[in-house]
Amino acid sequence: MVWLDERYNTTGEGEPTTDVYLQRLSADGQLSGGNVRVSGSPLSAYRWSPKVEHNPARNEYVIVWAAYNIFGQRVTASGDLVGPKVRISAKKSLAYYSVDWTTTPRFGYVITSHDS
Repeated sequence: MVWLDERYNTTGEGEPTTDVYLQRLSADGQLSGGNVRVSGSPLSAYRWSPKVEHNPARNEYVIVWAAYNIFGQRVTASGDLVGPKVRISAKKSLAYYSVDWTTTPRFGYVITSHDS
């Protein structure tokens, strides 16, 4: 599962800073391992709309989120990050309202977003 967390929000200023975290669960719903920060260094941006999806062809997960751009991070089945996060969007926008994605056999990853 993935969520937004403000545990590193130590700026003391009005704007919150959030990070995207993941937590693996076992087949019976128990926690497996610890929380993993996915989105990068603390205090770097406000993030929203994290999504996670399994890619069975590669037996890995991809997490996408918005942070004035759209970013993605590949994660192994054991919860390890694969390479650096990747900026997916071509332009910076203050208005990405939602991000979603899926996998397809022909194209691999298909990521969609909605902005104003």
